Amino acid sequence: MKLNSGRLWLRIATYGTLAVVLLLVLIRALIYWQFDEAAVRSSLTHALQDTGRSVRIDGRITPQVFPSPGIEIEKLSISDPGKPDAFARVEMLRVSLAWMPLLFGNREVKALDLYGPSAGVSRGLDGQLNIADLFQRRHQDSYTLKLDRLTVREGTLLLSDQLTHTDKRLASISLDADNLRGTADVSFGAILDDDRRPVRLALTTPLTIQDDQVSLPELEAVAISNIQGLGETKLTIAGQYKLNFASLQATGSEVTVSFTSERPSSEVKLTLPQINASLRELTMPSGSLSAKLSYARSQYQLQAALDNLKLSEGGLYADKLDGEFNWLAGSSKVNVKLNAPLSLAGMNQLLMQPLKLTSTITTPALPRGRLVASMEGALDGDIDEPRFNLRVAGKLDGSEVSATLSQYGLIKPATRPRSTSASWT
Repeated sequence: MKLNSGRLWLRIATYGTLAVVLLLVLIRALIYWQFDEAAVRSSLTHALQDTGRSVRIDGRITPQVFPSPGIEIEKLSISDPGKPDAFARVEMLRVSLAWMPLLFGNREVKALDLYGPSAGVSRGLDGQLNIADLFQRRHQDSYTLKLDRLTVREGTLLLSDQLTHTDKRLASISLDADNLRGTADVSFGAILDDDRRPVRLALTTPLTIQDDQVSLPELEAVAISNIQGLGETKLTIAGQYKLNFASLQATGSEVTVSFTSERPSSEVKLTLPQINASLRELTMPSGSLSAKLSYARSQYQLQAALDNLKLSEGGLYADKLDGEFNWLAGSSKVNVKLNAPLSLAGMNQLLMQPLKLTSTITTPALPRGRLVASMEGALDGDIDEPRFNLRVAGKLDGSEVSATLSQYGLIKPATRPRSTSASWT
């Protein structure tokens, strides 16, 4: 028989195709033959028994062959420890297994796909998360977890913090993580539902997992919303992060936080060389802040250095804020240099005391074109109102002076009673 015969190659192709089809049918039959729905259901419902949690499956469990062998589970829910109420649900969970280990009787989970998951994560008054026990390592005899891909679609996450009395809801969650056993590519998207306005969230980063530690070497997260009076606002966070799920601690380096708004045009950038975070607080040894704002015919500029920042449920604090503020309007300019510790209790009650203030006013309207003041005192206020009170005493152009100023409104003063008093000696 000639090797270049058309009939020969037609036979080889036909028999080869039939062999492949028969092999696939045999593999599928083998998987279905080995599949025991009752055993799988029993194994899953008792998977978290040692934590006091119960797993419930209200839907079907069906085997899958292509593109990877595995199972599909419908309507799975997990309860809180010792309680019947479910804290997490998923409409459909697809578990994909690796081919080669399965042929030797080993079940190796390589991919998870979650469709319509929902969960409630809360922090109690003792500072503990209701999911802390799920991060503990467990030995499983029935399978090994070597996850290489994770996909989430149309997820919902409810966040509750009893310490700060805050509740948030993340909707339309999507997550794609590929190559998790190496350096993975992760993309995340969601909508933060707010009583006043929705916030669109997006995150991209490479990711490396080693034991209990997760490294995010190039994280970039973006939050976009529309705020009345400011137009579209954009918050961007970038940096390098490491998360330890065993200790529930996190560190960050070369972190930048940027904020922009359309109306008025503004830019704010916070640079943090180092961050240390726990469930209770966020600490930063140092930081630098720069801001620009254009409103009407005026320009505002701010440069500041901060030492020993701490952010917790109690508020934001810094041992020292050393800054310089400039206001420019035509040929007039105001330069203010200030030095003071910073306290923002509850993220709304501002206090800077003791405050050292040096200001220079340059304008053609002054007889000598310039006015210099050097004062000490305190600045306090309520950002929610917003209202600010400045109480200082010192020298104004060489004369002793004390002053108390109250300002309502941030950019444009609100129409409210305002008190201003000053005395010279």
